[in-house]
Amino acid sequence: MLPRPHRISGDLFDKIMNEGKVVHSPFFLARVFREKNGAPARVAAVVSVKVGKISAVRHLVKRRIYEAVRPLVPKMLPGNAVILLAKPTVLKLKPLEMQPDIEAVFVKAGVLR
Repeated sequence: MLPRPHRISGDLFDKIMNEGKVVHSPFFLARVFREKNGAPARVAAVVSVKVGKISAVRHLVKRRIYEAVRPLVPKMLPGNAVILLAKPTVLKLKPLEMQPDIEAVFVKAGVLR
């Protein structure tokens, strides 16, 4: 899990889902929102039932996403909030293959330094 300042609150989550810019990759869909106040970079992971019907599978994927994002958070520009939505193809990835794809999504969205 990410430290509290780098997690997205419920109100901000709804705002990002409604107003965020969408960036696609083969394994993830990212919604990016830039906050005006220069808050720390924030990230959330969402894994739907389409990815895995068993909750243990969904939680495993979510933990792997957070572990892949952890080294990228310090490199993110302040004020950016990102929700990563996993696509069903993410199950084909090994844990070490996840970070380069997430980093590519962040670069495409313009949230990395």
